[in-house]
Amino acid sequence: MIRKASPKRARVKQKRLSPDDRRKEFVAKATEFFSEEGFGGGTRDLARRLGVTQPLLYRYFPSKDDLIKEVYRTVYLEPLDTGWEKLLTDRTGQDPDTHHPGMPT
Repeated sequence: MIRKASPKRARVKQKRLSPDDRRKEFVAKATEFFSEEGFGGGTRDLARRLGVTQPLLYRYFPSKDDLIKEVYRTVYLEPLDTGWEKLLTDRTGQDPDTHHPGMPT
C-alpha cells in the first residue's frame, strides 16, 4: 500500500502587532469569550481561542482578575468617559475657555 504524503498546512504569516494593539485584541476577544463562557471560563481556553500561549496572555495580564477588570473597564466605564468630570468641577456651567462680561478673569 502506498501512502500519500499528507499535505502540510501552510502557515499564514500574520502581521506582528504592537504590544498596545495586541493588548486591545486580547481584551476584545476576552470580552467575547467571557460573554459566552462566563467568568468561570479558563485562561487556557481563552489563550487557545486567541491562538497564543497561556504564558503570553499572562505577560499582558498578570492575573485573570486583571484581565476581567480590563474587560469591565473597556465595556462599562470607557463608554461613559465623556468629560463629565470636567463639567462637575466647573460650577459656573460656562465654558471655562470663554470670557463673559462682568465676570472676573
